[in-house]
Amino acid sequence: MAMQQQWIWPLGLLTVLALLVASEGAVQRGKLRRSQPLDGSSAGWEDMTCFMDLARFGLTVSKNDVLFRSGHATSSGDPEVLVVQDKSKVSNAPRRTLVFRSADGKCNEQAGTVCSVAKSESFASVSDVSGFGTSSLGADEALMSSGGATSMDKCAMNTCTADVGATLQEPGAGYVRSMVGAASLLPGTPNADRRFLSIGLGAGTMALVLQQAFPGSQQTVVELSPDVAAAAQCFGAGSGSGLEIATGDGRAYLESATDASFDAVFVDAFDATDKVPSCFTTSEFFAMTKRKLKGGGILVMNAHSGKTLHNDVKDILPAASASFGGAGKLQVGTAPGLANAIVLAQVEGGKSSPSALLQDAGMDLSSWFQDALFNPAENNPSAKGHTFTDAEVRCSVR
Repeated sequence: MAMQQQWIWPLGLLTVLALLVASEGAVQRGKLRRSQPLDGSSAGWEDMTCFMDLARFGLTVSKNDVLFRSGHATSSGDPEVLVVQDKSKVSNAPRRTLVFRSADGKCNEQAGTVCSVAKSESFASVSDVSGFGTSSLGADEALMSSGGATSMDKCAMNTCTADVGATLQEPGAGYVRSMVGAASLLPGTPNADRRFLSIGLGAGTMALVLQQAFPGSQQTVVELSPDVAAAAQCFGAGSGSGLEIATGDGRAYLESATDASFDAVFVDAFDATDKVPSCFTTSEFFAMTKRKLKGGGILVMNAHSGKTLHNDVKDILPAASASFGGAGKLQVGTAPGLANAIVLAQVEGGKSSPSALLQDAGMDLSSWFQDALFNPAENNPSAKGHTFTDAEVRCSVR
């Protein structure tokens, strides 16, 4: 035992010393980050906490894989927005993922895109982009603004062309296929006359799929977060993509539109608590949206089913039924591979014409619709629940 202790002690000491030396830079960077207050508090966070969270979602990344970061996480729910890059487990191609980091340092994967990337394996270092020198400590200092928010954008130097087909094969893309598949119910209209509104940008995947499925159509995406909108270029959905991206409140934008303006309205938005925002669950919202849709037009909403997160369907269906219910015009479907539910409502009028849709390889909207297993909402027990109003949820649209 004495001989073993003589060997173990020096090795343990050497290990501790090695870790201290190796982590000196990280410790200094940690001090820098902790010196920046989060929403008035002295609490801080380390990147490593974020990366450990992402590993649970199958994302293996380090600080060198962060391409974009913007915003300031607050205790009221505003996140810091990051874009990280790894490789797709399906195609082994570069994949970029939108990540939200909360004030407590926790990170959640939001959406992603498989890219054809000009410099996919040769990211410019922070010092290369900012010109603040080569030390990692200096690089971190360069990324911190005087207000405590972080800012980094390597996407302009590492461009992305979204591979829509490959992205749709990713495990988390089931909700996109189901939502866009609902468009197979739309009346046969020339694409040049079609107008789509999407509320919630994410990585821009759904908007790019719609653009490919209905070439020549008009499409506006409204995103509440300026930081998420700024990250669009990282996913090939920024300027030059043909998408019109507006920053602001999605419901307010829809409210201000002319009646009978849109062929389809897609809502893919969740608040800081991972619920569909309450202003999108009220009787006033559904009555207003119905007015904004053309004859035969559709409203499609991504929602949590209650299997893993809050049951948004229970919040949505009662009010939606009052405006769209009856004759199978309100349906609930699934998102293959996910616990999400897709709520689909259609206005009377027009005749669907699936033959008018683009049926590229991997872009068969009719089969996506069938895979979603939509069923009439009147068969769903959640349709009999409480109907929310704007006054009740304190929703005031300006």
